[in-house]
Amino acid sequence: MAITGVGAVTAFGTGVDALWRGISTGGRALKAHARLLDSNDYGPLALCDLPLGESRRATRLALAAAQQISLTREHRRLAIVVATTLGEMDGFLAAQKDQPEEQWGYGAIAAELGREFRAEGPVQTVSVACASGNAAIALGREWLVDQLADVVMVVGVDVLNDFVCSGFLALRAIDRDLCRPFDRDRGGLNLGEAAGGIVLERASDSGASSRALAFVCGSGSALDGVHMTGPDPSGRGLARAIAAALSDAEMSPDDITAVSAHGTATRFNDAMEARALQQVFGERTKVLPTHSIKGAVGHTLGAAGVLDAIVCVRALHAGIWPPTSGIGEPDPALELDVTTAPRVLRGKVVLSTAAGFGGINSALVIAQ
Repeated sequence: MAITGVGAVTAFGTGVDALWRGISTGGRALKAHARLLDSNDYGPLALCDLPLGESRRATRLALAAAQQISLTREHRRLAIVVATTLGEMDGFLAAQKDQPEEQWGYGAIAAELGREFRAEGPVQTVSVACASGNAAIALGREWLVDQLADVVMVVGVDVLNDFVCSGFLALRAIDRDLCRPFDRDRGGLNLGEAAGGIVLERASDSGASSRALAFVCGSGSALDGVHMTGPDPSGRGLARAIAAALSDAEMSPDDITAVSAHGTATRFNDAMEARALQQVFGERTKVLPTHSIKGAVGHTLGAAGVLDAIVCVRALHAGIWPPTSGIGEPDPALELDVTTAPRVLRGKVVLSTAAGFGGINSALVIAQ
């Protein structure tokens, strides 16, 4: 399927150009002393320029990303799928603080986007932990294949609050310093908030190929179900998801020229991901450029997979694979070729991976 539009709002600012400029230069939007409403005890955070405490922050962030995209929709059915782990959780939290008039729900963001863009096709929310973005893109592809829509807008969004940050803190997953994906001394993740949007169309539809920025050639998912929050240490679930995405794309591992990894900077996730890649690519992992965007914008939860896809699109156009912000010395035990500086991209097919709580794994093959 053709990607014909992209939009983003991150802690780097509004627009895909701001995101790409920050990612490609190894910048860091994470701030060591960022503060939420009730606490600043969550380590560095990547917060968007949107006032804390105001209602419907997630919806407004999603709209800001979606409105950057120009849609050509005459007589065409638009569908919308939103990827989120929290939805409008801020509304729920406000209701607990004696503000019952606040509205909230996982479907609220998708409903608002559907009204704003007058969607005539399906409108749905995907919430499968941190794999939500990739899973939402995969669902959008299925709708197009099944002729349920002619244009699909996929928006990934999450905002931060004390509820989610305290949860990750309780899991001891947060690094109080700036995170370092795939680093030998990595100590945990940092959280961020963002919204990213992409538009999918059938490449065979009139004009779609000429507007295409890139193509989603394959998707795959797999469940390992080993632990409620921890990944399968063997990486078998993610390896199956990658293999399924390659099969869907009718490609082999040798066709992949770079990897945009989930790369949370926790010791368990990065090790699991390395093992998964080794099961698929073998010794090639030592020379296959691999990066994570989470050292730059933090772990943006439901937005992460969509932002990864956007960065892949820009990287393919620029012919450059970005560095992993914050990395000092790559962990030699992982046996990955982690990019510590921008690298010439020698090929036109890349892989994006995601792994979430509950053993949910997903992968996308993206090509120019």
